[in-house]
Amino acid sequence: MKGFRVRTLVIIGAGFSGTACACQFLARCGDGWQVSVINASGPVARGLAYGTRSPLHLLNVPAGRLGMDPAQEGDFVRHLDETGHRYRASAFVPRMLYGEYLEQRLRQAADAHPGRLDIRTARVDAIERRLAGGFRLHLSGDATLDADAVILAMGHLSPVAPLPGLDALGAAYINDPWSGAVEHIGTDERVLILGSGLTMLDVVVDLARRGHRGPITALSRRGLLPRSHRAQDAPPATIPLDREALLQARSARALTRLVRAAVAQAERACVDWRDVIGSLRALTPALWQSLDEREKRRFVRHVRPHWEVLRHRTAPEPFNAMNALLQDGRLTVGAGRLRAAAADEGGVTVRWDDARRGPQAQQFDRVVNCTGPGHRIDAQRAPLLHRLLESGLMTQDPLKLGLMVDARCRAIDARGRSVDGLYYVGPLLRAQFWEATAIPELRKHAAVAVDSLLAAGG
Repeated sequence: MKGFRVRTLVIIGAGFSGTACACQFLARCGDGWQVSVINASGPVARGLAYGTRSPLHLLNVPAGRLGMDPAQEGDFVRHLDETGHRYRASAFVPRMLYGEYLEQRLRQAADAHPGRLDIRTARVDAIERRLAGGFRLHLSGDATLDADAVILAMGHLSPVAPLPGLDALGAAYINDPWSGAVEHIGTDERVLILGSGLTMLDVVVDLARRGHRGPITALSRRGLLPRSHRAQDAPPATIPLDREALLQARSARALTRLVRAAVAQAERACVDWRDVIGSLRALTPALWQSLDEREKRRFVRHVRPHWEVLRHRTAPEPFNAMNALLQDGRLTVGAGRLRAAAADEGGVTVRWDDARRGPQAQQFDRVVNCTGPGHRIDAQRAPLLHRLLESGLMTQDPLKLGLMVDARCRAIDARGRSVDGLYYVGPLLRAQFWEATAIPELRKHAAVAVDSLLAAGG
């Protein structure tokens, strides 16, 4: 047709968020769009979480609630049935199977829309606005790509060392537990894990699977361990919470008091505390936005560690495996502040202030950073994000938790204006919505971005 122009959407990142955006958009956009998915490295549709090959690394959400499109919640279970994996909707499934699901659905989307999905491996170094409209992407190797719209779908940022100078320990220090270096830990080596959350649990369970016999110590500021989901055979109960009272609290202290009261009331009615936390899930973004900057800082400093272990729970199987290691003494947990680490003849001597026993010093063969992904862009080697902030196309929140967007997931620039055609979907939405790391939230954010783009002229 004369005058017909195919528009281009570029999605940067091919983990869950990028895959969900691509599949949802292709299913609804019509013939007038070309979609390019650009992935800097690694396998497509895997990302940090689903690239693992350990069968003991399980999803933390039951399979029946993990369809990548919010309109098709049971799609993952259908995929499992189609591929010969017989799991109930209540099962906690190996994460690598979810990676296979994402990859297959992305390939199916490409097959269903021949010639309209381009997947390429490249690094995007910069994005600039074009005078004629849209954006120009500068790729590695001096290549450029023009786009009418861009969805940034980069996942978690790299872990940040919790103490300066740890890199000087060489091979004895593993900053990124997903780099593959954990696999080279010797059977009898003494291991210190910095952090006691879900990443620690993954590492400990995998070490045990591979026959590790040496002592393992997990150290974190508060020594809080992951909590477990209960068996999911019965659906969770919906707790009638006082929405208005929660929204009017407007302080971290008052919110904590109200949630504790709701848990106590549920327990008196023989209702599991997990159902209270689950009932808060849909309300959490509004509660976060009801806090001013000072109260957000208080929440992050004082409440966040406790909230994380209650809200982001693990499957029963790895939880039970961790408890077995605790009971036989192979795993110990400390609460305290890390002070120093230095290599010596006996390995690595680590010093910390124990919350109960005072100053401690102990030798280890390996130190593994399991404090989790970073969120401060200024602490990262992330050229694209740095340039987006420097150019004013995007902004961080005052707490440096992530990137600012509007209610339609459009980027907010340095002047506080929404940037038409530039979107972000991923865990850096924590700055705006707090809940931005689990699939049920991320797939909704992907749908919001796709809806916004289509409403703008798709």
